[in-house]
Amino acid sequence: MKKGSKEVIKKVPKKKISFNYEDGEFSGISDLIYNKWLEAYPNLDVDGELKRSSAWLLSNTSKTYSDYGGFLSNWLGNSKGNNPTSTDSYEIENEKILVEMKAEREKRYNCE
Repeated sequence: MKKGSKEVIKKVPKKKISFNYEDGEFSGISDLIYNKWLEAYPNLDVDGELKRSSAWLLSNTSKTYSDYGGFLSNWLGNSKGNNPTSTDSYEIENEKILVEMKAEREKRYNCE
């Protein structure tokens, strides 16, 4: 590229994700973005979260969005199942700590 010239970046046309308030369904979710969500959120039930987000949208009709793709990406990113400190893993970690504390107490005080 010559000095002073500008690189032309072509935008790839993308199919926009939309939501139909009549039937409560999303449309325009490509296989590419769906598979990326599956890769990005391996511990998440993506289909279940899409249903939950649909129910939320139907319950909050005063909210309007111009970018449902962004809305869904944010939804998935904020979902409880995506959080590594969700209650399930938190409870497992707490159980491990309690077992260790009990063993230490038994060792220290020679009790059962």
